[in-house]
Amino acid sequence: MKSHLRSASDVLERQLLDPELRMRWERTTLSRAVALRLVLYRAEHGLSQSALGCLVGMSQPAIARIEAGERVPTVETLLRLSDALSIEFLLDIRPANGTSSWVSAEAEAAAIVETVTTEKGSRLLVAVN
Repeated sequence: MKSHLRSASDVLERQLLDPELRMRWERTTLSRAVALRLVLYRAEHGLSQSALGCLVGMSQPAIARIEAGERVPTVETLLRLSDALSIEFLLDIRPANGTSSWVSAEAEAAAIVETVTTEKGSRLLVAVN
């Protein structure tokens, strides 16, 4: 018996046909990128959420909420993470018919890149290094 397995991107593409799910996906782009970068940082440095919280000056539950990727981090939180962990964040938001003249190829090749084109055609790029 032959089974046909779909790739994760195929599954995601199909799920994003649901307007409510797509809106949530677009809204959490930044959250997912930051969450993934924090998890990678902890893994690279062998840290628990508590230990990372100590480095950043946040509680373990606060780190867990960020890593869950369900809330958009504030600019203050991004600054705190950047200062404590030497992580760079770039957020590029452009209108549907716009192009960026200042986002470099290096940004698009960062460690973590989340790009979403919204239902209305706007593009959101989050690069985290």
